[in-house]
Amino acid sequence: GDLNLHEPCEDINVLRNDLLDLWAETHFCSSGDDNEGFTFDAQRNIMIPRYIPGEARRMRLDRILCSQGLPWRPEGPVRMWADATVDEYRQVCVSDHYGLVVDMVAGSTL
Repeated sequence: GDLNLHEPCEDINVLRNDLLDLWAETHFCSSGDDNEGFTFDAQRNIMIPRYIPGEARRMRLDRILCSQGLPWRPEGPVRMWADATVDEYRQVCVSDHYGLVVDMVAGSTL
């Protein structure tokens, strides 16, 4: 969801509540690709500079969280969704935030 976690130091709130950040679990692990997963990206999303002049930040504002110890796990890495410009001429994207999606399967926990 749209948690608006602006600073990396805010990630501790996820851990304190016994939750797992599935982007971190599937991209920052030893077999991951270290993709930062910016869901708010003023360098890629052409709408952002139009409504927030001078904005240049790149942040992971959105997360997919799950409770630790549940009997299911991601089938693969969390993926970006709706992260392409839909109308270049009008500079329109689906949203100012990119969406996240992951397929879950029953089985061992993370």
